[in-house]
Amino acid sequence: MVVEVDTRADIKKYGDFMHYMTEKTQDLLDAGVKKVIWITTRDRKIMVAEKGKRWFITDWNDTVEVIEGVRLNLANLLMEAGYGEL
Repeated sequence: MVVEVDTRADIKKYGDFMHYMTEKTQDLLDAGVKKVIWITTRDRKIMVAEKGKRWFITDWNDTVEVIEGVRLNLANLLMEAGYGEL
């Protein structure tokens, strides 16, 4: 599994961040990674991609399964860590 949190990549050849993110995700899945999770802090979204399954983007206050039996609610985790309402 790969988890990406934002990124500072040269995206000139991709045109925009979304194109970069989807192409990199597909490359990782094609290389054998089972799951790719992107967390974007500016728009507070999480994208989850698994080979052979529907990719989805959701808000970071939704709960997502990281690995079987392990779930993440980033907004709750940040509040518990003392960052308050983000």
